[in-house]
Amino acid sequence: MTVRKKAGLPKEEWAKKWQEIVTEHDLPGAREQLASGCKEYLEYHGAGQGRAAGITKPASLSTLVLED
Repeated sequence: MTVRKKAGLPKEEWAKKWQEIVTEHDLPGAREQLASGCKEYLEYHGAGQGRAAGITKPASLSTLVLED
C-alpha cells in the first residue's frame, strides 16, 4: 500500500499493474532470470558494500518502479 500511495496510483490501476508483474514472473525463464540478476548484483557489489559505498538495496519484487 505504501508504494501505491507514494506513486499516487489509484487502487484499480495498482491492482492491474500488480497482476501484470505477477503474470510476467510466471513466464518461462523469468524466475531464473531474476535469480541470476540478483546473484550478479551481489557478486558485483560484494558483501558489506551496501549503503556505506553509496549503494541502495535492490528493489524487492513487490516494489513498483515507474519510468519517467
